[in-house]
Parts: sequence; structure tokens; C-alpha cells
Amino acid sequence: LKPRSTALASDFKGRSSFPAGIMQQAAFEPLSLGADAAEEEDVECRSSSTIGAAALRRPRRLVVGGMLSVAVALLLVAFLSARHSGSRSHSDAVVNTGVTQFVEAADGASRGLAQKRLLCWLVTMSSGRELDLVKDHQKNKRSIFACDDHIVFSDTDDLGPGIVVDSIGQMSSKRAPWGGWYNTEVFLCAWDQLARKNMFVNHKWIIKVDADAVFFPERLPSHLSGKDSTSPIYIKGGETMLGAIEVFSNAAVQVFADKRVAVCNKDIQVSGEDGFLNNCMELLGVKPAIDYTLLKSTTNLQDCADKQYVVFHPFVDLSTFSGCCDLALK
Repeated sequence: LKPRSTALASDFKGRSSFPAGIMQQAAFEPLSLGADAAEEEDVECRSSSTIGAAALRRPRRLVVGGMLSVAVALLLVAFLSARHSGSRSHSDAVVNTGVTQFVEAADGASRGLAQKRLLCWLVTMSSGRELDLVKDHQKNKRSIFACDDHIVFSDTDDLGPGIVVDSIGQMSSKRAPWGGWYNTEVFLCAWDQLARKNMFVNHKWIIKVDADAVFFPERLPSHLSGKDSTSPIYIKGGETMLGAIEVFSNAAVQVFADKRVAVCNKDIQVSGEDGFLNNCMELLGVKPAIDYTLLKSTTNLQDCADKQYVVFHPFVDLSTFSGCCDLALK
């Protein structure tokens, strides 16, 4: 990702100037959408920044037809709104993700008025160790399944019994020079879907985690104390955000949803999603808050006994993941 400031350019060209802790984190080779995938497959889903130009080239007759369809739809909405005005103060559309129902205000009246506290989500491939972890999370009601609401994005709409998923199409990423993955486009597919369906509007905080992150949502409220979800802020566990856990206020996600395509549209195919988001938030003017006890980067099970941390990462197999959970809850 090429930042506007040339002083930061080296951070996004092979991450040669990333702090030592981040390079150490990369050496763990956590699961990050590609550990079980081909090295150079394309992502079937395309973020809105890559499809906008094609949309502008539609024939005029399609545009006219679309305008007529919109006019008819608006008349129908007006009729239904008037019919139900006695029971609702504004027109609502209900988006059913399969996990829960998110109310999307058709007139935008409820945007930013979050009611529930935590919306947690992750992205997983439909095979491999990540899926094994996600199935175990669901079975034991831990990680994102312990939040107020949760969303699982994947390359399929069927991950087995009990897991309802929102498909974003094929997912695979190229290896990056620092040992991670060029996976920004995959995660932007999920972010764009979350924004397009307004899944986040009724939640104060939106949390993205990795499948191999041992995540305790019940510990997060104390870390959010005193922070205003109606202000555009994000929380990271160090000087640079790491993808194991990413915490955003409702207002921050709204800014991202509104302006990301126009402002953060460079080098999507050649960046890691955490570095991309960290830089994008800076470009959007979203303020960071650093919490050094948000994330513990470790593979040592004994570190999981430290109850001040919200996330321990990475634990890439069921045995060590469960061991970390058990030790953390003693």
C-alpha cells in the first residue's frame, strides 16, 4: 500500500521497516486466508473500487430502465410506509444474514444509533485448519460466537450444521515477501458486504478477529471503557494494527463505508489487510487508540494465563487452541 507520505512508503514495500515485533509475528505464519490455498489464484469477489468503472459503461437503455424500476420501487415503498405508519416511526428494511437480523433504516434515520454492544466477525475458507477451528468455536460458543452478534464470511454458503455463513466468493491470496499474504482484496469483499447490507449500524463496536486467535469477548468491555463509539476511533494492540484482532467504533466503520473507495484505493492486490486498514484509517482521519493489553502475540501456552489480554495469537490447531482457552479460564 502506498501511503501519501513518502516517509511511510517503506512500510508497505515488503514491510522492510516494520517494527521487530511485527516481523516476529509474521514468523509464526498464522492462518491468514491462504495457508491451504494455491499461491497465485485470483479472488472471485471484487471490491467496489475495481468494479465501478465497468458499471459506468452500461448502455443508456439499461440506465433508463433502471430509473423506471427505481421510480416504481419508490412509489411502492411510499405506499407501504404510509400503510404501516401507525406502527413505525420510519421505514425499515430487515436484512437477514442467517445469523441474526440486522435492521437497516431505509431513510438512514438509525445510522450510528447503535443499540447492541459487540458485532464480531471473521473470514474462513471452506476447508483446512481454519474451518476446523471455526466449527469448534461454534460448538463451544466461544470467540465470535460469544459476542452479541456474529458473522462468518466464507467462499461458500454451507460450512456445516450450526454455522450460518455469508458467502463472498472464491478466496485465495499470493504469498507476500514478509511471510504473510496479499489478502487485502479478500477482506475488502467482506467489509464491502458488511457495509452494503448495513450489518453494523445497530452495534456500538465492530470487531474482526482471525480464526486462530484465542478471543475472549467478555474481556473487551473493560478495554472499551471511557471510549465513545459515536466517535470515529479504532483500537490496536501496538504501534501498528495486527489482523488477529481489529476493533472499530460504529462511527469509524461508517466513515470507512462512506469514503473507503474514494480515499483508500491503491495497491489493494499487493498489501496485507491489517497494514492496508491501518494506513486507510490514517488517511480517513480515524483516530487510533493503542491498548498494549489487547493482543498477546505468542505461541507459548503459559502466556494464556495472563488474564489482562483479550486475544492470544496464533494457535493454529485445535489442541493448542483448546489448551490456551482452558488455561486462560482457570
